[in-house]
Amino acid sequence: MNLFQSEAEPTLDGISVVRRALRRRLSNLHIPVQVSDDLQLILSEWGANLITHASMKPTKISVSLDMKGMTLVLSIRDNGSPYPEVLDCLSTLSPALPDPMTLENGRGLELLHTFSDGLRYATRAPEGRVENTLSFSRDLMDNRPTILVVDDDPALAKSYAAFLDANFRSLTATSLEEAQRKATTQPVDLILTDYHLEDGTGETLISLLENDRGRLPAPLLVITGDTSVRLKEKLEERGVESIISKPVRPRELNRLVKNALGRSHRQQAFLLRHFETVYRDLRGEAREWRQLGDILIEHLAAARDTGSGDAVIMTRSAEATRLILVDMVGHGVSAQAGSVAFLSILRTVNALSPALSCVEYVRTINRLMTQDLELSGLLSTFLVADVFEGGRLHLASAGHVPPIVAEGNRAHPLTVSGGLIGLAGDDDFEQVDYTLRPGECMFLVSDGLDPSGLASGDPLPEWLQRAMTAFASSPEPDPAQGERRKALLSAINVALGPEPADDWTLLAVTRSRS
Repeated sequence: MNLFQSEAEPTLDGISVVRRALRRRLSNLHIPVQVSDDLQLILSEWGANLITHASMKPTKISVSLDMKGMTLVLSIRDNGSPYPEVLDCLSTLSPALPDPMTLENGRGLELLHTFSDGLRYATRAPEGRVENTLSFSRDLMDNRPTILVVDDDPALAKSYAAFLDANFRSLTATSLEEAQRKATTQPVDLILTDYHLEDGTGETLISLLENDRGRLPAPLLVITGDTSVRLKEKLEERGVESIISKPVRPRELNRLVKNALGRSHRQQAFLLRHFETVYRDLRGEAREWRQLGDILIEHLAAARDTGSGDAVIMTRSAEATRLILVDMVGHGVSAQAGSVAFLSILRTVNALSPALSCVEYVRTINRLMTQDLELSGLLSTFLVADVFEGGRLHLASAGHVPPIVAEGNRAHPLTVSGGLIGLAGDDDFEQVDYTLRPGECMFLVSDGLDPSGLASGDPLPEWLQRAMTAFASSPEPDPAQGERRKALLSAINVALGPEPADDWTLLAVTRSRS
């Protein structure tokens, strides 16, 4: 789905004009502020390189922003001379590898690589016309914890970020001002800072962050070459989680960061109690199964940490049972708090307008979320399924993983198109009608069952197909015993492990064979 399209004059002013147009478009979309800022920075930085440093300047530059599953893709095309160095560097980029643009303007491939979940550069010459394309992608469902790395030496900041890159998303800052701004304008799970900074110390940063009441606390780790006992005591008194001595070893750094995040998550469990009662009421009673005439609804779920960003709402009307499966972006306290707010909206609209069809319900939520800027931080996908007697279902999706139909030895997704809330217009949502045959099963799932694929429309992983077809082929179930639920849960646990990378939820809607 295309969200933005524009052409830029091949000048710095032209790039600036398109950047402002992109910013206006992004301000109307329902995406995190940091993602918006990163996209604008990428456009500005790459555009400046094309115009300033290409040996043959482009005469045409075009910019597009597309939504593919849960991934935003920013594409910048030009007809100037290509950067052959880019093709060599992208696949092996590291802080030690020369960046062909850094020598000229200080920021280049490293910057693009840091902010990206996928980066491609291609050049071709159809009919003798040069066309170069840089595609920058950002996964909105990336649930890796975010680490803010602070060091006044940019090379060291990049190195520490690279050490953490496999397990965490890293941001870097080279001054106290930049660190405070980044820590207070986006969710940050942990802060790693050098003690001696050009404009202050680690203690100064602690004081700045403690005085900002608009952000949740994050554990802080300090790197220092100072081995004095007094400094260690001072930092411990200020609540520093760990003090890391130089030189920093990558394995030790990752271990200390993981331990600090683990302690932070346990502390967040206490905060979650503030949300738990209202969250349970909003989500509805969590049952493992419900029998509705000839329809059996079975429920499995697991959370990656102390707070789940998934939720299920089930309501009844005179004609149908409505199932709403919600998947909030994020994890822990932020996802749980967001779930409370978003579930409140979903339940309120459902209570005030119970006669809305499932697609009109999604469109109503979309209008509410796009008209109120205060709701712009609530990023989620959700799927609505109205279940009628005789196995009829009406379905509508807001960027959610498609439902999966299984019978016998076959499982396949059912396409239900619909964009992410706040990114799509009303016409982008559709209703799909489907009737389950006797013995057929429909699975409504969140993308935690396959975080890297399902949200972007990739095929079902083989292990999940096998588990779903085995579930659907099992003899007529006794829901009270839950034997097939146990077998499905066991298959999921084998594939994802006891500590999943993301929250996951699965609802199985089965029509009786009799």
